[in-house]
This record gives sequence, structure tokens and C-alpha cells, in this order.
Amino acid sequence: MSSAIQQSLYYAAGLVLMKGVSFIMLPIVAGALSTTDYGELDLWLSILNVGGIILGFGLIEALYKQAGEAKGSAFDTLNSTATIQQLIIAVCALIAAVPIGLVVLSTWTEISYTDFILVALTLIVSCAINMPLTWLRLIDNARLFFLLTSSKAVIQASLTFAFLSYGLGLTGVLLSGLISSLYLATLLLFKQWSAISFTWDAHIAKQMRHYGLPLIFSGSLLFIAAGAERWILAATVGLESLAQYAIAMQFALIVAFLCEPLTLWWFPKRFQILNELNGKAKTVRIAETICHTTIWFAMSIALFAPIIIDNWFPSRYHEASQWIPWLALGIAFKQISHTLTTGCYIEKQPKIVLKINSIMAVAALIGFTLSSLLFGIQGVVIAFVLLYALRVYLFDRASQKRLALNHHYSQLTLHLILVVSFITLNHLSPTFLLAGWLLQTALFSFWLIQNWRPKTKDTCNSIHTDTIAKRL
Repeated sequence: MSSAIQQSLYYAAGLVLMKGVSFIMLPIVAGALSTTDYGELDLWLSILNVGGIILGFGLIEALYKQAGEAKGSAFDTLNSTATIQQLIIAVCALIAAVPIGLVVLSTWTEISYTDFILVALTLIVSCAINMPLTWLRLIDNARLFFLLTSSKAVIQASLTFAFLSYGLGLTGVLLSGLISSLYLATLLLFKQWSAISFTWDAHIAKQMRHYGLPLIFSGSLLFIAAGAERWILAATVGLESLAQYAIAMQFALIVAFLCEPLTLWWFPKRFQILNELNGKAKTVRIAETICHTTIWFAMSIALFAPIIIDNWFPSRYHEASQWIPWLALGIAFKQISHTLTTGCYIEKQPKIVLKINSIMAVAALIGFTLSSLLFGIQGVVIAFVLLYALRVYLFDRASQKRLALNHHYSQLTLHLILVVSFITLNHLSPTFLLAGWLLQTALFSFWLIQNWRPKTKDTCNSIHTDTIAKRL
């Protein structure tokens, strides 16, 4: 087995294990927490997400960019500088957390002191994890990457189960996250410290900060476009409705998880394939296959996820099942918008990506706020779908202006109309969704066979010509 395939298998196994453990724990955590506590947990997780973007400072992307040219001791200096800089950021965050915490806790008195401290410490400890994990990927040590991250997931799940059994509730879930993060950070830093010589290069550190600053802004915009609705829901309709939305979104995100094997292969390869003979035609065929597959994944989740909700989750969460089909469709639009962006990255500085993300952030804030105030959770769900449909349009138009590709938009449109129609009819009877999925599966299978079957025309012609020649 080649090294590249072996590395990929380790990463894939780690991804499946971590996602699998998370999925198994979902009904356990939801069953142990009230809808209000689960809604609060979702808000804490969103803070960890946006906090990770800010404290990450774009150093991972900066390290990836510079590591390709660094060899030997220069490579070690680059990695050690990145780790030290991330630890400095962690110390600064720890100092800043004290006055920030005093302001937050005195302003919002309903927030638990213990929960706030646990989340803040988890966020800060995460800073110590980022760079060593990136270093493991750069040196192709996928085996250790798999062992450490997978063991962290198992430890966190075990601690969560134990703490919930002891009645610690939301605080127990947050505590398990902190302990497992401390475990991973300690092992990673020890491994990196023992493997390379730690030195500091101020010039490299400055270059990394300069490269990372715009990425903080861009990442924050992405969070606004894809996470602000949680805070808006909590403020307008309450934590209980947020809990329904959060559970539904967990299932909808399975669409993105199912797409990862395709996108992890395609994104690094797309420009290489584009530059091959008939590269544009190959690019169109692969991109459209990913798009149609994504839509099929969304329909599959729309059909089967509500069954899991109704049978595995307490009745207080059953409302979430009605939102899953629409949120899965929204996630499908999000994945398609990533797939149809090849032309946007042709330029040396893809400023159009930042512009579109800025537009989407503003549209998300306005759309989610108005829809939540007017229609509650239903309005937010529909706004989510429409916003990501808009994202598909904006990115595809921008991409086509820079790289004209002959996509079969009519086929994609008909596929989407089919899915939207049956999801809409699902409110009348679940049988419609099953019928739609069966029809979609049959048509999608036929399309795959037609699109990917070997081209035999030239071969048949040559055989026919040879036969005639022999007879003559």
C-alpha cells in the first residue's frame, strides 16, 4: 500500500470514528439535558467556534503556505515559531478573559460562572492544540494524528457519559470537553517538544501574523453567515426553540460529512485536472457528479433522519424532525456553492471570495433577524435555505466570469425542483418523501450510468473497420 493511500485511510478512519462517537452521544446528551440546557450548550459551542477562528489567527493557513518551501532546520524553526506564537496568543487570551468575564457575568447574571470559566479555558487550551496537530499533518504522521484525536474523542465521550450519569448536566458536558482538550494538548506539545528544537524567529512570526489577519476577518464573516441564526433564535424565540433547531442541524450536517470523501479528493486535484487534456470537460463532469450526489445525500437524510429522531430521542425533541429536510437542503446548497467555485480561485488573490462572504454575512444578519421576528423558527429555516441558494448563484456567476465551464444547469435545476417538491409534499404525508427518494434514486442511478459509462464508440468503429479490411 502506498504511503499516500495509507495516510488518507488514517485520516478517513479518524474522521469516521470522531463523527461516529459524536453521533452516538447525541441522543444521550439530548436525553440528559432539558431543551433549555441543550439550547444553551449550542450557544456555548458557537462561542468556541468563533473564538477558535479569532484565537487561531490564521496561523494554520500561514503554516501550510510557508511549509512547502522550508526544509530541514528551517522547517523546524517555522513550526516551532508557529507553536510558540500560538501559545503567546493563548496567554494573552487568558489574561484578557479575566476582565471580559467580569463584564459578561455582571451584565448577564443568568450565565453560570462555572460554565463560563470552563468554556473560556477550553477555548484557550485549544490554542495549544492547533499548531502541533498541523505539524503532524505536515510530517505525514497520520497514524499518530489518528491515535491522538480518536482517543481524545473517546475520552470526551466517556467522561460526558459519566458526568451526565452523576447528574452534572450541562456543566458536565463542558467539563469533559476541557479535560479531553487538556489531555490532547499535553501529549501534542510533549511530542513536538521532544521531536524538534524549539526556536523563535521574529521575522517568520511577523509574516504569519500579516498573512493570518485577513483570514480572521473572512472566517468571522463565514461564522456570521452560518452561525448567527443561533444567537438570533435564542434572542427572539428562546433557548427551547434553539434546541429544536440545533438537533435538526446536527442531522442536516451529516450531508456535509458524507460529501467530505469527495471534496477532500476533488479540491486539491481540481486545478491539476483542469490543466489536463479536455480538462474543462473533466472538471464539469466531476463537479456535476458531486453536486448531484450532494442533492441525493440531502434527500436521503431528509427521509431517514426523522425516523431516528422519533425513535431514539425524547418526545420533547420530536419537533426537530420537521425541520431536518429543509436544513439538509440548505446544507446541500452550501456544499454545492463550495463545489462550483473553481473559477473564483484562478486569480492570485481571490478577493471575490471575501466580497461574496461579506455580502452573505450582511444578508444573513438581515434575513435571519427579520424571518425570526416575523415567523420564528420556521422563518429562520426557510431563510437558511434561501441564503445558501443565493450563495450558490453568486459563487457560480463569479466563477463563470473567470472560467467559463459548460455546466448542464437544466439537469441540476430539475433535480432540485424534484427534491423541493417532494419535501414540500412531505407535510401532507411522509409517503410522498419515500416515493420521491425512490424516484430520485432511480433517476440519479441512470444519470450516473449514462455520465460515467466507458466511451465505446471509437472502439466499436475501429473494430468494424478492421473487420471490413480483413474481409477485403
